[in-house]
Amino acid sequence: MRTPDGGTAVAADDWTVQVLTRYRPGRTVEWAVTARAIEGVMDAVENALPPAVGTAALRWSDGDREWTPPLLDLVLSRRERHDDGDLVSGASSVGDLRGELPGGRPAVALSWELGGQAAVGSVRARFDGDICGPLQDRSPQWLAELLCSVADPLDADRGQITTRALSRALGRAGASLDVGALTLLPIGLPHGIAIPDGFHPIPGQQRYAGGVVIVADLHTVAVSPDVVAAGLLEIDRAMDSGRQGEATRR
Repeated sequence: MRTPDGGTAVAADDWTVQVLTRYRPGRTVEWAVTARAIEGVMDAVENALPPAVGTAALRWSDGDREWTPPLLDLVLSRRERHDDGDLVSGASSVGDLRGELPGGRPAVALSWELGGQAAVGSVRARFDGDICGPLQDRSPQWLAELLCSVADPLDADRGQITTRALSRALGRAGASLDVGALTLLPIGLPHGIAIPDGFHPIPGQQRYAGGVVIVADLHTVAVSPDVVAAGLLEIDRAMDSGRQGEATRR
């Protein structure tokens, strides 16, 4: 792809919203609830897209067929199985859908691992940077609202938005993937934490109204992800200390 001055344009980095939820020990899996959670994430994604790509509705497909809610049959069909086709005992539903705009343009890739007897579940929505625009072109407030709206259907207790470059930088820094360019803290800042330079808080939305989203400088995320990762390592360690302290008090 050529730029107006004759140079070569660099493809925009894709960016991903990821949320994780912890399950109660000994819970009973209700697959209809799992399906509704995925449907809620799809709604959140579609409601957020118009500022980036216009008002066209997404077509959701798993590569074989188009899917529209209700998604219970899809969730059940994606439960993990042995090579002989039998269901794995306590298996999660693990699947993915691709959200396409008219003309077959793949705007969003949605994947999940939910249900079963696993201690945690996760949902990821990866936005195509060329179609939806690079992360740094989105407003922090809009992104924070998107993060909370994707986390809400799962009652997620962790969530972040990141780019591939930032994820690699976090790995080099030794930070977990609980943190990102935007990091959701559902119950607010851990006691005693100081937000590093280059970050600022945005109040949480929806069920996270008592929480906070910590936002990095998005331009720095794009051009100097290692700098952002160093600050996120501090936040990650503070979050981990807070979780350990909470576990000790139980």
